[in-house]
Amino acid sequence: MKQASIEGIFVEEEMSTLEEAKTHIISMAPTQHTLSLGQIKELYGRFEKAAQEISASIYKKRQNLKWRKIALIPLWIFILIMAVTLHAKYKKLKHHHESEKKSKRPNG
Repeated sequence: MKQASIEGIFVEEEMSTLEEAKTHIISMAPTQHTLSLGQIKELYGRFEKAAQEISASIYKKRQNLKWRKIALIPLWIFILIMAVTLHAKYKKLKHHHESEKKSKRPNG
């Protein structure tokens, strides 16, 4: 989760789930003294489920981020093509404007 946060992925929901998982782990310590295997299994099951939810959620967010980056590629290609086209049009108009100026000058 820390690495996902460093990568710029919002992990607020996962942080609350992690706190819940920590609570289950902390609850296991006093429960083990009761020798109630059923309660310990239940707490561990809740912890494991929370950990899997966090992992799945972060994986899904990473995949979404990856697809958003891939979806930007055609947009950047379009912007590049438009910039090149506009630059070529600008040069053509500039050349046309300069040639008009030269043709209107009186030859002295």
